[in-house]
Amino acid sequence: MPDLIVDHMVAQILTGQLSAGDRLPPYRKLAAALGVDQTSLRAALRVLDRMNLVRSVQGSGITVNDYRRSAGLDLLDAMFRIEALELGRDLLEAGLSIFNRFVPILMRDAMAQIDAETMLDVSSTYRLLLDTARRGGTPAALAALDVKVVDTLAASLDDTYLRMVVNSSRRLRLGLTRRMLASIDAVTHYEVLLDLFARHQAGSLDSTGFERDLRSQLQTVTQVLRREFEQLPAAPYLTAPILDPDRMQA
Repeated sequence: MPDLIVDHMVAQILTGQLSAGDRLPPYRKLAAALGVDQTSLRAALRVLDRMNLVRSVQGSGITVNDYRRSAGLDLLDAMFRIEALELGRDLLEAGLSIFNRFVPILMRDAMAQIDAETMLDVSSTYRLLLDTARRGGTPAALAALDVKVVDTLAASLDDTYLRMVVNSSRRLRLGLTRRMLASIDAVTHYEVLLDLFARHQAGSLDSTGFERDLRSQLQTVTQVLRREFEQLPAAPYLTAPILDPDRMQA
């Protein structure tokens, strides 16, 4: 129940139902309005406080923060966890821009220093991706393998903070990759990526060139996705209620 309340409140904030500066009702009234018990509500609000989405001031109650100024990577993870939340054009386009910049840079740095065993693991995963795509694998199955490549490369870096960023962005990368693969020829895409790795391993493409070519490929394969995003409402919206009374009563 606390998780559902957190998801509900996150969605309320992102969709504008709760705005920066809004003061929440007292626990008893808010719990009654949401149809939840006060214990679960208090636990959920503690999570929201740690995410810097709300702040509690003694004597003044709980106030909603401006998530654009106060939130961190944990909100990024939460946004993509809520299945009923459609993020809308603005957030999806921003997420895609981060994805297209961040992934090539991370892979460039990793490719410059990973050991032969990790490189073999990554190449094997890309060959598996290509084989899965040729056999008609679903976008979800391909995306899970695709995300594993970045996770593997990040784990090889001696940079704790970067690995934390990679971990926190996993749902973002998974969601965007799945949507991207549903809109392109996945076989051709993974043939290109496998060729990039082969050229890098053969020494004909250095790490900087790898980043450049990967960035270009990602820009190309996400064009359809960008056009799809342009058709969406600008602001996030819910496709179904999160706190479903029937489910809670059951």
